[in-house]
Amino acid sequence: MNNFHENNRMKWNIAAERWNSRDISGGWKNCHRDPTIAFHECELEFISSFVGDLTGKRVCVLGSGDNYTTFALAGMGAEVTSVDISEKQLEIAANRAKELDLKNITFVRADVSALPLESESYDFACSSGVVAIWISNLDKYYGEANRILKQGSYFMISETHPIRRILKQEQNDRLSVEYHYFNNGPHKYEYSLTDGKGIGVADEAVVQGNIQYEFTWRISDYVNSMINVGFQVQSLQETKSDHIDQWKEKGMEALPQALVLISKKL
Repeated sequence: MNNFHENNRMKWNIAAERWNSRDISGGWKNCHRDPTIAFHECELEFISSFVGDLTGKRVCVLGSGDNYTTFALAGMGAEVTSVDISEKQLEIAANRAKELDLKNITFVRADVSALPLESESYDFACSSGVVAIWISNLDKYYGEANRILKQGSYFMISETHPIRRILKQEQNDRLSVEYHYFNNGPHKYEYSLTDGKGIGVADEAVVQGNIQYEFTWRISDYVNSMINVGFQVQSLQETKSDHIDQWKEKGMEALPQALVLISKKL
């Protein structure tokens, strides 16, 4: 595991309790019954159009995080492998799966760039949420997704739109540019134990484990990495902000929310 990923693993172990406590509505308890809690409408359309019925299919969730996606896929009848770099995130998810009596999930702690999984053993793989920003090499990540998939199977990703990643909204709701679009990073932050935010650029005095590294990938990076490792891109969608009606007051809401892409292993 490289140093960027190891620092991010330690950061997520520290952050896991706080991150999961944000779910005050208890959405994790219901997404196995209602997949719209975990997936955007276009993601479900991609699954329906390209993958079809998931019943009995082997599915791998890469960078499973809060495991909403994992629970939703399990509820859709798949045999799911949930992979995350943080053992603490997986511990919380495993306890929740037990509470929900979801027995068709296997939890695996691993770096998505080096998966301890058999080649050509999965019918579908996905990464829904924010995963790529924590990964230092997209080709290695997507290459591993390609390796574990059966020929003709699909890999779907959903990431925060790259334009959103380079901007930040100030207190007056105006937008400012944090990084230029062509600066992939790594961007080094100190993880705040008090409010869970990344605060500025971490200096050398910051305790190891409180440092996180983020990468700002461009649309072309996502597409070209898929092509580089042997996928054929099938479709790409940019989703609207959930609060697009407020775009005049809050500039960020005028921007696309997510980038969703599905590719086929040739």
